[in-house]
Amino acid sequence: ALLAVAGGLAAAVVEHRKRRRRARAALNDGKPRVALCACGSVAAVKAPYIAQALILGPGGAAPSADSVYVDLVLTQSAGFFQRVLYRKARPQRLLDELLALTDAEGTPYLQVWTDEDEWRDYAEVGGAEGTGRVLHIDLAKRNRVLVFAPLSANTLAKLALGLCDNLASCLARAWEWDADGDAATEDGGSSTASSFLSEDGTPLVVVEESERPVIVRGGPRDKPVVLAPAMNTVMWNQSVTQQHLSVLRDRGAEVITPAVKLLACGDRGKGALASVEEIVERVREALVA
Repeated sequence: ALLAVAGGLAAAVVEHRKRRRRARAALNDGKPRVALCACGSVAAVKAPYIAQALILGPGGAAPSADSVYVDLVLTQSAGFFQRVLYRKARPQRLLDELLALTDAEGTPYLQVWTDEDEWRDYAEVGGAEGTGRVLHIDLAKRNRVLVFAPLSANTLAKLALGLCDNLASCLARAWEWDADGDAATEDGGSSTASSFLSEDGTPLVVVEESERPVIVRGGPRDKPVVLAPAMNTVMWNQSVTQQHLSVLRDRGAEVITPAVKLLACGDRGKGALASVEEIVERVREALVA
């Protein structure tokens, strides 16, 4: 009996890894996709509810034509908060329910990624069948909008400074939103590009020279970035926090202002994650912008 159980677990692990490889290979399939990064704020318990609202819509019981496909990236700390009690339930339970939803083609509406997934299936540089794929690059290519909700003070600092030491920050660094210098092209070539501001102050990418026809993706209009910070009021009011936010706004990111309410630490003030409804509304607007 023990051997049978062990065999069943081994088969389940193998199938799980196969599904991950297939998922990573399914790039640019034309589906409305959002990369939702949850960081180590207590508000990470709300990440499953944001994913649920994107997939099912307000009050929806099942996916519909308006459903959004979500790649949920959890930092190590955000993963911890999926296993704590929130409103007498563990957020992981909702994630498990959402992970079971697929469309008519068998494509899951939700996929959850952690730092370990960056390396788990990597076996050969340039390897076939997904064994040499780079996860943060794959996610950057296949998603239309990049969302950080909640965005912790720590990850905010990383994004502002360009640090990339985990999957979420590497994804942000690989996101084509304010490219400058040699711009990547659809066909693998390169072109010389310069960054300018439009009349409304939005960063644009203008191609100056190219050896062959290219399509330059990049700039917040094409690959929007939405940030929903959440932190203690004192942390929010620090000048360095506002400096980091200013850097990211200048790059074209949309910042959703935190709410004023009783925080998980017991303090009352500004710093609570904006409502799920507001975040989802802004993300859906970014999808069709």
